[in-house]
This record gives sequence, structure tokens and C-alpha cells, in this order.
Amino acid sequence: MPTAPLSSPIGPSYDGDELRVYPYQSQKQREARCRRILRQNRFLLRKSRFRNPGLFGFGLFCILDVTNRYIAGSEGNGYSLTLDDVETWTQHLVS
Repeated sequence: MPTAPLSSPIGPSYDGDELRVYPYQSQKQREARCRRILRQNRFLLRKSRFRNPGLFGFGLFCILDVTNRYIAGSEGNGYSLTLDDVETWTQHLVS
């Protein structure tokens, strides 16, 4: 299967040792894959707990190390990464 660039509107996905595009993957599957990749590399993925779509941070993520220090997405309230940003960030861990 040919690989697609990370700028693909479908979004990259992890399959073995490289990122590939699978248009049928849900948001939940993409999130679970990112969590797994980060956990294998001693990082944590946290999702904002805001339930109001009007609040800044709703549906956004941050990446922490095992000592709960912010590694990525720590602007403002600590949640500033989209799922696409997280997948891009995890790309260097896979390669």
C-alpha cells in the first residue's frame, strides 16, 4: 500500500514501522494508536476534559512525560494539540 504525505486530509495512521493512510479509521482508533505509540516511548497523551465545545481546549490534547511534565501542547491551559498534530508529533517516534 502506498504511503501518503502527512498533509493528507485523511490523516496518517500507524501500521508496523511506518505511517500509512487509512480513510476508514475513526477518531477513536487514531487516538488509541497515538496513545499506544506514546506509551511505548514513555510518554502520555492527555485529552481535555472540557465538555463545552465553546471553550478553548475542547477536544484538544497535550503530551506529557512520565513525570507529568508538558512535552508538547502546553500553551494556555495545557491543551493545544489537535489529533493531527499528535500524529505528526508521534511520527518521529515510529521512524
